[in-house]
Parts: sequence; C-alpha cells; structure tokens
Amino acid sequence: MKQLHNVLMHRLKDKGLAPAEIAFYIRDAVRAFADDSRTELREMNRRLHALGWDSIDLDDYTLQLIVAKIETEEDTGE
Repeated sequence: MKQLHNVLMHRLKDKGLAPAEIAFYIRDAVRAFADDSRTELREMNRRLHALGWDSIDLDDYTLQLIVAKIETEEDTGE
C-alpha cells in the first residue's frame, strides 16, 4: 500500500500538481470515474477540466494507480 501511494504521489507531482492539491485531484478523478466506470479517458479529462484541472491530463497509467489505491483502501478499511 505504501509503495502504491508513493508511486502515485510521485507521478502526480511529476505531472505538475503541488502536494497540497493531490488529494483533491484524486477525489475529483474518483468522482469523474464513479459516475460510470466505463467512461472513456477523454471524457474523464473533460470532466476534470470542467472542475478546474486544466493543467493536467489524466492518463491511463495514473488512472489505474488511483483505482488501485481506492480499492486497496476499501480492502484494508483505511
């Protein structure tokens, strides 16, 4: 879990997010994904941009890291 968290944090920092923004970005990405788990990445980015996340585009790898983090937290109760 810790390694997954670190990889995700590092990836989002490399994409230009400040550490204080990361939790909010993950929250909004999860919300964009939760509406319909079959939503295409392009549509998710459109939703995130509409929420003000214009400076970053979500890619498939980062999305998979976010999903894995959420699933791990649900499994461990964190």
